[in-house]
Amino acid sequence: MVSQVPETHDPNLLTKTSFYKGLRHTDPNFSAKLAHPQPPSEGFQLSQSGPPPPGPVYNGETCYPWQQTRRINDEGLDVIQLDNTRDLEANKSAGVANRPRRCARLGWKWAMCVSLCVGMVVALCVAIPLYLHEKHRGNPVTTANHHPTDSHITVASLLAIAPTSDTCAGATHPLECKTAQEALAPILASFATYKITDPATQAAVVSTIAMESGDFKYSHHYFPNPVAGQGTRNMQSAAYNLEYAQSIPELAGRLDAARAAGPEDVTDLLINSPEYDFGSAAWFLTSQCDKGVVNGLSKVGPATFSAYLGCIGAAGSAQRTEYYTTALKAFGVP
Repeated sequence: MVSQVPETHDPNLLTKTSFYKGLRHTDPNFSAKLAHPQPPSEGFQLSQSGPPPPGPVYNGETCYPWQQTRRINDEGLDVIQLDNTRDLEANKSAGVANRPRRCARLGWKWAMCVSLCVGMVVALCVAIPLYLHEKHRGNPVTTANHHPTDSHITVASLLAIAPTSDTCAGATHPLECKTAQEALAPILASFATYKITDPATQAAVVSTIAMESGDFKYSHHYFPNPVAGQGTRNMQSAAYNLEYAQSIPELAGRLDAARAAGPEDVTDLLINSPEYDFGSAAWFLTSQCDKGVVNGLSKVGPATFSAYLGCIGAAGSAQRTEYYTTALKAFGVP
């Protein structure tokens, strides 16, 4: 005979949910009733009409949308908690409210697991393209990611090399003009991209940029006469600009159209990006000069600098030598 649940109850045990009686472990249909519970016919108000479809299964237990918990109370009576229902009379035992939840608790863990997995997938989708881009192109254009030995390259040291780069006020071509502060990041990025870490070699490259661009004020060749396609900060020829642009994968989708339009358009592709504009001198040294010239610049002297000038096709002059010696001093090279 099925024992009855005591009539005493604590009304504080249930506010928004209720329980119904009906299943004992001695019931021969106990398992079937638990697997497919039906809402009680009276004393309850469900949020939807008719029995809802089964939800996910946790540890062999089916959780329905309206079913949150299955507990065994102190009287040995199995009860089921329903959402959006009320039947205080059925909630007779304090033991009912103290039993651990099963479906609801396992559902929460499952939802958390899914959320973490989705978050990891999104993070990987963002991180992998960035990693591949940096692996191919080197560090991004930021002063925080340059090589540790580049600490000598600062706005102050660039101003020492190119003293009129403190402002672009009154510049003949203001759209091309960059101050020392604006030139710092792309110069550092070019050294990271082309792996130029020796301070004396960096001094030679920056001295060329500063002299050829008039202290960072020009990207096109204007003096003594304009030459179509000649430009970027080291004022290299149109042929070299085309070769330089072809070495940059990010320009591949636009290069054919620019090439068909003419050499000026190819050069404009480069100068429209400060990283490519200021990166031309470092690219030229590492791609067009032989290793003897590149390695020789670390040994400061007139012969090694002269060999570098021969590689870039420039004649020696007092002005070039002054830029070079100033750069060496600014970068702390004895």
